[in-house]
Amino acid sequence: MGRWTPNEIEVTGLGGSYGQGHWTLNAGDRIRIDVWNPQTGAGPAKYELTVVGAGAASEPTQRGGAAQVTAEAQCTSADFSRPMAWAHGIGTIRILSGGGSFAGISGENKTVNVNPGAALQGTITLRVLNLGPGFAVAPLIETPSWGRHQDSWKMISHLRPGDSTWNAQINERAPVQSGVYYIVFAFFLEMNGANVASGTNWAAGQPVWDDGNDLAQFDSSQIHQAQQFGCAVNRWIMEDGSKLVYVPADAITVRVGTSPATGNLERAPL
Repeated sequence: MGRWTPNEIEVTGLGGSYGQGHWTLNAGDRIRIDVWNPQTGAGPAKYELTVVGAGAASEPTQRGGAAQVTAEAQCTSADFSRPMAWAHGIGTIRILSGGGSFAGISGENKTVNVNPGAALQGTITLRVLNLGPGFAVAPLIETPSWGRHQDSWKMISHLRPGDSTWNAQINERAPVQSGVYYIVFAFFLEMNGANVASGTNWAAGQPVWDDGNDLAQFDSSQIHQAQQFGCAVNRWIMEDGSKLVYVPADAITVRVGTSPATGNLERAPL
């Protein structure tokens, strides 16, 4: 046993008669894992999975530039037979529709045009796919790209595994400075929403803010990945450093005091 955390149990090897005769695991085999609480004996929690071949799952890599999502399959590539599988390819978020200030929002149109300082009140309907195991905590949050990042994010819900639909209630006020901003929706397998919003694994300690990997700091490339594929590559602070992960996400583009035809479309300063 390599490690045991609330989000991950790492099995580093099998002993006994494994490898003799038919006692092997092969690609395509279905197995069930039962887990009991070692202190109380409560359980078992059960999890079923399929054995895959080596290298079947992908994780973000950086070659000659920033790592990017280029296909939705990357967002759903998690292989929970591999160490740190929870850190990549665990699902997608898709914006379906909006109401109130977001009445024009759809899966094809994720942009809203508003006046400086205007109220942004309404709902955003999200379709969320969570491929994480049943025992893992999965906070779903919303965070605008303006304001103090540690204070502006909001909790939507804790997710169960599988496909689900959520109505996110939005109550924001647009920035007074013209420019292009974003409202990001995301989840990850973490202990709380602050871990998700700050891009900090719970085991690393307190959430680290304003270090370039807060979800509110997504750049235009990450927003494009999220809007097109349902996840984006982001750096995540871990106990032993940082690594690139696929974060299930989607986003609303908020154009303040601009228009697609004539406005200044550079991202506004935060």
